[in-house]
Amino acid sequence: MNYPSWMAVKQNLDRTRVADPYRLVTEQLTGKSGEIPVTPGARIAVTGGSRYIANMVPITRAVIDYLLSRGARPFIVPAMGSHGGATAAGQLQVLEEYGLTESALGVPILSSMEVDQLGVVEGIPVYLDRHAHEADGIVVINRVKPHQVFRGEVQSGLNKMLAVGLGKQKGADAVHGCGRIDVLGTLGDYIRSQVPVLFGVAILENSYDETRDVAVALPDQFREYDRSWVKLPAPSSRESPSGNWTW
Repeated sequence: MNYPSWMAVKQNLDRTRVADPYRLVTEQLTGKSGEIPVTPGARIAVTGGSRYIANMVPITRAVIDYLLSRGARPFIVPAMGSHGGATAAGQLQVLEEYGLTESALGVPILSSMEVDQLGVVEGIPVYLDRHAHEADGIVVINRVKPHQVFRGEVQSGLNKMLAVGLGKQKGADAVHGCGRIDVLGTLGDYIRSQVPVLFGVAILENSYDETRDVAVALPDQFREYDRSWVKLPAPSSRESPSGNWTW
């Protein structure tokens, strides 16, 4: 039998990582305090997602501790579209599986599938979690990465968490059912024009699903981070069979 020629292949995976995500987020928030409008006593909704993200608990805790230090009253809102069986109890359970609990974070978790419609953008109804809508401010935390469906310049990241995550089941159905793959940036822009989004925390992971970088983004920077960071992370071994190959 004639065998084809064989060649040694080595996969070079990115191992850059953040040693202390809690400290990095805290330092960035402190440095941007003058640009983040937090009023003492304000109720601030902080998102909690349904994807495994490394160091999600310390990153979220850093945001909460910062808001508490400013005299705000933060709480967690499950921002996961229709995940968790599209029920309030199911979404609470998803957060618990990732360690995002009231005891771990020290603040309430308000879970509901109730939404308010903010408007219609390019024929797509835009919804927002009612607890987040009634809050005095919103903080968005999410990993930036390529998406399997959305293929525009804005894929999975801060804008997706606004449009799909906080849209709950109605929002997720509206966005996924519109047939568009390039609307997340436009929807995110609209939502930020309608409600007080204070800031976001963009998370980047390396090829070992570890925290590679974290950035506190002001609202007008959401598109910038979603657009540029989606090109940076090497494909995750858990989410893509491909990688960076050296011959």
